[in-house]
Amino acid sequence: MNPTTKPPLGLKPWYIATSDRMHDILAAMQRYVQDSREIPGEWITELAALNAIMSTMKEDGEPSPALREGRKAVLIECEERWCEMAAKRLEAEK
Repeated sequence: MNPTTKPPLGLKPWYIATSDRMHDILAAMQRYVQDSREIPGEWITELAALNAIMSTMKEDGEPSPALREGRKAVLIECEERWCEMAAKRLEAEK
């Protein structure tokens, strides 16, 4: 490879791709709640599965502090969004 040539683009690390997917699912759920639609069960199942993956997988054989912090941030956001969605749903049912 020529030293001035950049290597081709590789893959996102799995934990970033997984975190991105969790955010995508939460955003889609938020849109459905705002439109008073029922959230598909597949989305909830996938979000739970991705959360399980993030909680058990390790980067390079050791838990990564960045991974733990990233997971914690995603879970906090999940909790905040779920609370917000639940409050909106209860308000809509009144």
